[in-house]
Order: sequence, then structure tokens, then C-alpha cells
Amino acid sequence: MELNLGTAEEPLPIYISASLTPEEENQYFDLLSEYEDLFTWSYKEMSGLNPKVAVHRLSIKKGVSPKKAAPVAFSSRVGTRN
Repeated sequence: MELNLGTAEEPLPIYISASLTPEEENQYFDLLSEYEDLFTWSYKEMSGLNPKVAVHRLSIKKGVSPKKAAPVAFSSRVGTRN
């Protein structure tokens, strides 16, 4: 379940379990709202974070089209000995 700690103009979404009771949901929302300033909402706000941890790049050669890999068949006997 998604809750917004921000505003409609600047949303700050958080996700909580959909199995919470309405009372638990309100308690979580109140707690998270109280400590909102402790959360970061983008990687730019995380001082000391190496960008290599948060940024992923694919090595793609120009002019080469992507290929779809063949599906891999899994045995229904997972966890059994042969």
C-alpha cells in the first residue's frame, strides 16, 4: 500500500504492508511523518554514497540490435537428488 508523506505537488511516497489494520496504518504514518526529515528521497541527498552503487550502465555497441535469449527450462524436481 502506498502512502504519501509529501504533498500533491511534491509527493514523497512510502510503501507499507497492505495487511495492516487501519489503526496500524495510522500509527506507521504518524511515526514516519514525525521522522520524515531522517529519510532521503533521491540518491543526490545521500552524502558519501558512491554513484557506482546507485547507477547502472549497459555496455551497448552502436549499430548492434538486442537479441532475445531463449527461455531456460527449470526442472520440477528442484531440491531432489538425481
